[in-house]
Amino acid sequence: MNKFTKTIAGVLGFAVVLSLVVVATAAPAKADTISDLQAQIASLTAQLSKLSGSTVTTTSGSFNTNLTVGSKGADVVALQNFLIKGGYAIAAGATGNFGPQTKAALAAYQAANAITPAAGYFGPITRAKVNAAAGSTTVGTGSTGSTSTGSTAGVSPSTNEGILTATAGPISNSVLNVGQQKAPIMTVRINEQNSDIAIQRIQLNLGTNTNIYNKVFQNLYAIDASTGNVLATVPLNSSTVVQSGSNYITNISIPNFVVKAGTYKDITIAADIFSSIDSVYRTGGGQAINPTISVNDSGVRGVDGTGTDQYSSGVITGPTLTINASLVDNSIANISLDSSSPSQSQVAVTDTTNGQYLKLPVLVFDLNAQNDAVHLHNLAINVATSGTQGTVTAAYLYQGSTQVASAAVSGGVATFSNITDGTQGALVAVNSTLPYTVKVDATGVLTGYLNVTASFTTSGTTIYNSQDGNVAQVNGSATGYAQKVVGLGLQVALSSANLVKTVGPSDTSGNATTTYSGTFNLNLSAVGTDATFGLLSSSTPSFATSTSFVTVYANGAKDTTTNYLLTVNYSQPTGTTLSGDSKSFTLGRNNSVTIPVTYTFAVKNPGVNTYAVQLEGLTANVSSGASTINFFADLPAWRTNVQ
Repeated sequence: MNKFTKTIAGVLGFAVVLSLVVVATAAPAKADTISDLQAQIASLTAQLSKLSGSTVTTTSGSFNTNLTVGSKGADVVALQNFLIKGGYAIAAGATGNFGPQTKAALAAYQAANAITPAAGYFGPITRAKVNAAAGSTTVGTGSTGSTSTGSTAGVSPSTNEGILTATAGPISNSVLNVGQQKAPIMTVRINEQNSDIAIQRIQLNLGTNTNIYNKVFQNLYAIDASTGNVLATVPLNSSTVVQSGSNYITNISIPNFVVKAGTYKDITIAADIFSSIDSVYRTGGGQAINPTISVNDSGVRGVDGTGTDQYSSGVITGPTLTINASLVDNSIANISLDSSSPSQSQVAVTDTTNGQYLKLPVLVFDLNAQNDAVHLHNLAINVATSGTQGTVTAAYLYQGSTQVASAAVSGGVATFSNITDGTQGALVAVNSTLPYTVKVDATGVLTGYLNVTASFTTSGTTIYNSQDGNVAQVNGSATGYAQKVVGLGLQVALSSANLVKTVGPSDTSGNATTTYSGTFNLNLSAVGTDATFGLLSSSTPSFATSTSFVTVYANGAKDTTTNYLLTVNYSQPTGTTLSGDSKSFTLGRNNSVTIPVTYTFAVKNPGVNTYAVQLEGLTANVSSGASTINFFADLPAWRTNVQ
């Protein structure tokens, strides 16, 4: 012991002795037993230590006395300091009197450390655990942290103490449902500077209502947000939840969760919700519980690379939580347009004699089951038509290759009704999505055309949850693209579209010209009649360079102001007949061919600009005369890739 330390010890010794004299002479009624006197000595010693900022060793890792409610003395002070330092609240502080608050804090420590029974009695098993954990811990040093013997595996040794900060992290949803498991209720984002740190516990404030753990939450979890791994679990009960003032708190002990220096990690706090919650405790009920869980000041504790305990500063507040009824009662059916739904197109009838296209696909929509499994019961599909000829008489609902139901189209609506539970293809499992295809019968299209557009409507639609008869909430919509059905005429489909970029050599001024070539592979079918196409030598070529045939997209937007000096190239495909003047070719009735059409343009020094080519239309001659086909104008599906 050096001279300075001896001096401090002497001053403290004198102060303690003086205090004892005062206590013994002025307040004998308060120290009428040796244990009372020991408790007051311990309390005064702790207070003097705080005032002086000197080191007073109160635990040496050698507890050897059983302690319980009513115990008093220095051992009780040491135990209370150990618990408080570990985050187990004792509102009165280290008084040296073992009362209900100390019992509750000790019970919480026992529960967090798997010591059974967690009864708040300090016996041999708990003593051994505390002795091992306390080691040579000192309190009252006046420093920001204390030496810890907690596990620091994965923490690099450091000469610098860490700086631990914790804030509220992101959480995607604050609505909880009865029966949910591991439902996220808040996120704690932990930042560390200067040193690695091993996080050891998070202290949570559950609020002022005991019903939060008696009626709503069963278990709490600490989950690594980056991996989804459960770090720790705490069952909520009177042994693990203690009262501090008007609030109820619990600790989640975390086994060595390491945050590296200069980084952060998120820990998600999640909860199991009781499988049955009386309606009075749910949102909107007479005793509704809408909890806000928070992390107490100094609630996050860890050990840094110097072996020093570090604590977060400030309260971290999570979102206000909404407690709804069970997932079954809150089942939701989400509707959206599927990406495979047929794009706007022109198709020819498959039966030219009767002018029919039976089971024409017009719409593909997705049905997503949220919170609970759902099944289709009644489904209404609007079928809008226009044109010069034909009608839609029937509709069909498919899931994959399975026909779920069929319906007549009346007043522009197809109603698939009374689809019973168990019908193949009608059930969607919880948290999954299935695509459904709507097909129609188009009839009476002989020489004219019929436009057909189908859309999903919530009016007239009923979707049930797994408890058949309870109506699920239906959200969303889906509208298909127009399908043009023609009788005698030309059918056009796009097989592929591709843009190729070629960079030329630089001239003497350092300018380089880049050439772009967009090739469209088109499938042409002549239905019920011959179709004739003009070649480049014709005065009316089927593919030309005006904006009614093709446009260039620059940086994602159509550009009709720049002169790109487009050129086009195509030739007579095999399987067609060349005209006598070699200016056109004819595709015979009910035959099909594929023809590649390439548009080319050049840009000097394009830099970071990007380009694509959009096919806008074509012309052909059929038995009824010249025909312009441009249903695909502006459709992204008829556009090349970007270069």
